[in-house]
Amino acid sequence: MISRKIPESELQSLLEIHPYLIESQFLNASFEFQKCLESGRADIVVYLNDEIIVVELKVTPLIDSDVLQLNGYLEDIQKQTFDKSVRGILIGEEPKNDIYKLLKILHFPIKVKMLKKDIPIEIKICKNCRCANDIKKLSCIYCNAVYW
Repeated sequence: MISRKIPESELQSLLEIHPYLIESQFLNASFEFQKCLESGRADIVVYLNDEIIVVELKVTPLIDSDVLQLNGYLEDIQKQTFDKSVRGILIGEEPKNDIYKLLKILHFPIKVKMLKKDIPIEIKICKNCRCANDIKKLSCIYCNAVYW
């Protein structure tokens, strides 16, 4: 089976519609997309009760500059808020170099999620709860329905 490549704009649209594919707690969160910050545009900013999460999307193998870009966005967000914790999520293809060394020395916690492995790009919608699931799943991960 040939693996499908997804354009970043399509990935952005998918996650704008179904942000809970990133983390299930995003199901009822508020968002800003393409938020302008001092150091650039953050793809997705998620607002939860006690924290702000900045999500950076890449459709290529992750590299150190992607980590540093996200870290810059987190610094910008931290300057704007004092009452919430700030963390990042970097989504992309499997890194070709060891970005994890860099992640260990940064001030902000950044979670790395891999496309297709952690973030599905081919989905089906549950007929019961209307949530998106990875096309390979046999039952809905949100309501356990087994019919599609």
